[in-house]
Amino acid sequence: MHLYIDSADVTAIGALARHPAIAGVTTNPTLQRAAQLDDAGLRRFLGRTLSDGARAVHVQVKARDADEIVEQGASYAALAEAGRIFVKVPATEAGLDAVSRLSDLGVPCTVTAAFELEQVVFAQACGARYVAPYLGRMNDAGIDGLQRVREMQTVLERYGEAPPDCRLLVASVRSREDLLALLEIGVGAVTLKPELVRRVLNHEATIRSEEAFLRDAAAADRPG
Repeated sequence: MHLYIDSADVTAIGALARHPAIAGVTTNPTLQRAAQLDDAGLRRFLGRTLSDGARAVHVQVKARDADEIVEQGASYAALAEAGRIFVKVPATEAGLDAVSRLSDLGVPCTVTAAFELEQVVFAQACGARYVAPYLGRMNDAGIDGLQRVREMQTVLERYGEAPPDCRLLVASVRSREDLLALLEIGVGAVTLKPELVRRVLNHEATIRSEEAFLRDAAAADRPG
């Protein structure tokens, strides 16, 4: 399972970017707006995040026309060696067209904002490496998000290849309980806010056990 950090803030990401349990970083225009990143700032963010040790960064295009998406996506991908920048494209008619063309150019793509089962099939057919449904947003819209993700995973496995050529990358995951449910479903990837990543990497019971072991170790090492 690929675990990503969802952020546009290099300070919040910090050393997590190079942790071996982390597959990379995802970002989007909403996060970039909150971090006050214009296009030049976004490009600096990509370079800094990769130089800080992130294996990959998923960055979203800011265009609707297929030709513009391809041009912009290719320019983002060219900022780093092949395979380290994934281009995120919404699951629209033009977006799927652009994903197919970018994939043919060797640019890895993530189809984002997927809400329906057929979008998963279309994304896979167009060569996407990931499909990103928004769990929290589906719940907010009155959809049973976990059930929809479960159905998407079933469809992906039914029409996919082994090893998987395309994974679900579930976004808008708001709690550890959501993460555990997604692990039970068997999704291929999730992206979490930095604070939630740190919470799941540092379980309280494990920390308490470590502290007890260290106290006992120190006591055992004292002479007498």
